[in-house]
Amino acid sequence: MIRIAIVCEANADFVLASCLADRLFQDRIQWIEPEYLDSIRTWVGGDPNPASRFLSWREVAEKARELNIKVHGTFQGASGEPDAQAGARALRILKRIHADLKGVILMRDSDNDLRRRQGLRQARTTHGTSLAVVVGVAHTKRECWVLAGFVPVTPDEDRQLLEEKKRLGFDPTVHSHQLTAKHDPRNDLRSAKRVLASLTGNDRTRESECWQATPLSKLRDQGDSSGLKEFLNEIDEHLVPLFSNDCRKS
Repeated sequence: MIRIAIVCEANADFVLASCLADRLFQDRIQWIEPEYLDSIRTWVGGDPNPASRFLSWREVAEKARELNIKVHGTFQGASGEPDAQAGARALRILKRIHADLKGVILMRDSDNDLRRRQGLRQARTTHGTSLAVVVGVAHTKRECWVLAGFVPVTPDEDRQLLEEKKRLGFDPTVHSHQLTAKHDPRNDLRSAKRVLASLTGNDRTRESECWQATPLSKLRDQGDSSGLKEFLNEIDEHLVPLFSNDCRKS
């Protein structure tokens, strides 16, 4: 069993990240049948309890204190960027809890601060090659990754997308990174949350289709500037190799 942990902000982020990873596993590794995937890999979180599926960023500081885990100093001689120390703590927490852990996904919204991406990359360097670590930073929000997979399927959705293009002055499914992380009266026009709700009718099922049904190639193309393409590439590079022929034979 390949154990992979996800550190993210909420369950919606876990669902998105884990689904995309599973799609790539099945796409890249021909011998994996969808019905057997759960018997090959499992998602774990910040608790030994099997029901714990991810570690929340909000839990990291408290769990580090409980486990007496401290992170100080620089990262390969450089000062830590935002989230570098939190990411390093999260990795140490997960390795302490799951002795047989194989991989970790560090997923974060940029909230318009792309230094977070560098900070999480710095955190990754603290474990060398002993752990496969994926860095995924949604710029500016998780909703931008979902918008990259939105493809109109009805005349109403075609009209709604056309209206949003006129309202914004750009296509939010291609240039979702131009949307804002803020969601308030002053910033609502370019709010990623508002635009996604407008296009999907605030329907969670319709929203999930954007990352479950849209071809991976299209997600890469339209998710280039929002960090989605990079996230998918990182899964290819760091997690897919975990599923070796040795795993198949076991």
